[in-house]
Amino acid sequence: MPLLLTAWQAQLQASFSALETKNTELQRLDKLKDEFLANTSHELRTPLNGIIGIAESLIDGATGKLPETTNFYLALISSSGKRLSSLINDILDFSQLKHKTLELQTKSVNLREIVLIILKLSQPLVGTKNLQLINSVAPELPPIAADENRLEQILYNLIGNAIKFTESGTVEISAALITSH
Repeated sequence: MPLLLTAWQAQLQASFSALETKNTELQRLDKLKDEFLANTSHELRTPLNGIIGIAESLIDGATGKLPETTNFYLALISSSGKRLSSLINDILDFSQLKHKTLELQTKSVNLREIVLIILKLSQPLVGTKNLQLINSVAPELPPIAADENRLEQILYNLIGNAIKFTESGTVEISAALITSH
């Protein structure tokens, strides 16, 4: 019986050792994946910001007045570029969250203005749907303390999903001031 127990212990030890080796390798590969995502994200940002900047400068008249249709398509390019930029930021944030290094940059922001911009940039996502995007954030709502980039990410995701899963009707964003007594 002791021979059987020794063989079982040796097999258990070998399995444990193999598992430790695999775990170490997985951790190494996970770190390589994170580095790849971070490097790729940073490399994508520069040309993407260039595309957005060129499109917006053309809309602003850098080469003279352009036909309305051209401005519409340039706005689509700019909007799509900003959405891609937001997705890149999501990838970087995920890595920072995973490593617990994400820091919020809280400042005073105007929620109504942010919602207005995001709804405007999200309008092309509506396509041919009979869907209205409505900003019901009251103009008199005071500024809020928030991380503007994170707030935009949240609103892009919420509005994008609302557009994606709503065939007709409205997507309405509202906010109210709640005071504690």
